Amino acid sequence: MLDEFGPFEEWEVSGMSDGGEIKAQAVFLEESQARNAAAVLDGKRLPFSKSRRLIAEVVTSVRFDVLYRVEADERFKTIEEEMGIVVILDAWLSQLQVFGAEGRQEQVAEALDRFVKDKVSSLHFIPLDQENGLELRGDSERGLQELRSKLGKDKVGFDESSRSIVIHGSENDFIKAKQIMARGQPGPSRDRLMQEQDCEICLCEAEDPVMTSCKHVYCSHCFVNMCYAASAQPGEIGIICEGDEGECGHVFEFFEIRDLLPSETFEDVLQESFTTFVQTHQEKFRYCPTPDCTQVYRVASQTEEPPPTYTCNSCLACICTGCHAAHPSLTCAEHQDQTSGGLQALNTLKKKLGIQDCPRFITT
Repeated sequence: MLDEFGPFEEWEVSGMSDGGEIKAQAVFLEESQARNAAAVLDGKRLPFSKSRRLIAEVVTSVRFDVLYRVEADERFKTIEEEMGIVVILDAWLSQLQVFGAEGRQEQVAEALDRFVKDKVSSLHFIPLDQENGLELRGDSERGLQELRSKLGKDKVGFDESSRSIVIHGSENDFIKAKQIMARGQPGPSRDRLMQEQDCEICLCEAEDPVMTSCKHVYCSHCFVNMCYAASAQPGEIGIICEGDEGECGHVFEFFEIRDLLPSETFEDVLQESFTTFVQTHQEKFRYCPTPDCTQVYRVASQTEEPPPTYTCNSCLACICTGCHAAHPSLTCAEHQDQTSGGLQALNTLKKKLGIQDCPRFITT
């Protein structure tokens, strides 16, 4: 019965309950296929039993990635002791419940807000790459020990999967770590070469210089501003080197931009690029119409009939990807007729003329 509506990824059948019911779950490739199946099959008589009917419902699942560490518990305990309150984590509702004396709510909220913001912005990654001049001096363990001795034992880690140094600290700690690693490279290479060159944008001696893979040098703040400006430009997204008086033309790859920018700035540039892309491709992408919702969905093509329904994984609104309105169980034409007042005008006219609906058909 279900395969008539499209292919599905999973099929799971549970055992029979005490009431003789059997539950099954199918995961379709497309949400629209699941909704069509539920609309057609719900309440349908089962072919093997005249007295039983099928119950078909669409189930929406939402997954959230939550960063939670032991250090969060330790920080909560510190806040509890300092302010004389109790903090309880409600994982089901994704909430922090605070119990304590009245009048301290604002202080507690500020302390928790500072803690969350510090944790979000405190992770920085430095990929180990000979091309960008960032390699650990000597063996890896000695190099890590040097960083830990300069920054603090708890601020430096190593991610084996990405071969990256992980800095748990401020942006200044991140910059200092890169400087320590760059100083450890043999010969006169990067640091001295960068100090001897002018910035390709402001044409002054480069301040806190960065060198690109095409061997051009920028002030760190000039490079950041160039990335921001390029990400906000409409059209094809790309950050191009301005070296050789704008003649270089080298397009920076994703990983190079990530390595040259601080982590928080890199995230901002990505967000700006994404926002610009969506705004300049309204025929392909739209924002969820729910106020303050930032989710994006793909617009249905003109050949898709009926247009598939998109369920927002943030606010759970069901939106038609064709007319961009919420009208469950209605077609786009029926919804437009209702909102334009056509149905109301028809009902008024029928009442005025004394016309009754046919009992076998329903006007919607």
